[in-house]
Amino acid sequence: MDELIKFEGWGFRDRPMSTQEEHGVTILLDEERCTGCRLCENLCPANIYEMGSGKMKIKKERLSYCFVCRACEVSCPTQAIAVIERA
Repeated sequence: MDELIKFEGWGFRDRPMSTQEEHGVTILLDEERCTGCRLCENLCPANIYEMGSGKMKIKKERLSYCFVCRACEVSCPTQAIAVIERA
C-alpha cells in the first residue's frame, strides 16, 4: 500500500511511504530515502523485501514471518526503514 503518512517519530513526515502491517508489526519504508542498495533484502531472515520496478518493495505475504530482529532497520544507510512492534 503506497500512501502519504505523517509519522514524525522517525523523521518520516509528509513523504511517500510503503507501509505494511501484520500481526502487530508495522514496517514503514520511506521511498524517497531508499537508494535501492538492497541491504535490507540481503539481511532479512524472513525474506520480506524484494526489488521491483527499480524500487524496494515489502512482500505483504511474508510479513507474518517477521520476528522483529530489526536487521533491516539498523543496517539501512539512509534510515529509510522503521520497524514498529505493537504490544
